[in-house]
Amino acid sequence: MNILLALDSIKDFENSIEIGNYFKEELEKDKNNKASILPFIDGGMGTVEIMKEVIGGDFSYLNVHNPIGEAATARYIIKKKFLHYGDGSGLWA
Repeated sequence: MNILLALDSIKDFENSIEIGNYFKEELEKDKNNKASILPFIDGGMGTVEIMKEVIGGDFSYLNVHNPIGEAATARYIIKKKFLHYGDGSGLWA
């Protein structure tokens, strides 16, 4: 039987992929079962980690200000990095 595990994370427990792996392992003890995991994300805690695991890439960090003006560090995912040295060296100034 083909089984699709579509799961969201459980706060303060595990992310959706880790929870899916628990279910998959148990379901596939029956050799007739083939389970696939489809992680759900809702924009809350763990969203960026799941996105990184699904699409790949590396975390990059950026200094930002939160809604009340306090300094904070935000993460984003980047798959490829390219630096054009001429822009930062003043060659085009």
